[in-house]
Amino acid sequence: KEMLIDESITVVSEEGAAKNTRKFSVFQNPTNKRHTDPDVQAMQAGDVVVCYEGKKKRKLLIFYQEDETRSGSIYYCQPSVKEALLDQRLCLHEISEILVGTQRKEFMVSNASESCCASFIGSSQILNVEADDERVIQRWLDGLRVCFNTTGKKLALQDATEPKTKDSMKFVRRSLSVSDYQ
Repeated sequence: KEMLIDESITVVSEEGAAKNTRKFSVFQNPTNKRHTDPDVQAMQAGDVVVCYEGKKKRKLLIFYQEDETRSGSIYYCQPSVKEALLDQRLCLHEISEILVGTQRKEFMVSNASESCCASFIGSSQILNVEADDERVIQRWLDGLRVCFNTTGKKLALQDATEPKTKDSMKFVRRSLSVSDYQ
């Protein structure tokens, strides 16, 4: 049985300077594992992380939200206001790979902790994040696995090499790919 739940998140469209705002509702199925999974629920609540873009880094709130896309999105915004901005999201169906660790050059600008970093690689953007605790990254990986599994996708381990030195730029911990079930 589906329930209509009014979300307290405001979606802001990309159109015009006036920024059209609208509330949206989400259909939730209480028997669906995705909605009762504690990792997905934690992702929906969100986490404050450091996001790396080029040589810049800034604190942002990231959270998972079901939306009009087929599998939901990872939204990012200022930590003080939780809002789902259409131009500040990474749609799950666009993610092709998740790199765990400080593999990407953006992490080289600081002393980012290898076990607290991940890069979510989509077709049009990349979200490089560093959490305060490695359990946050693991919770996101576990929650995303649930989200992908319920939409017919799988999150598969591609590489499990041990980390090397930061000087080698091959600081690989794990690489996970997203693909359809065969």
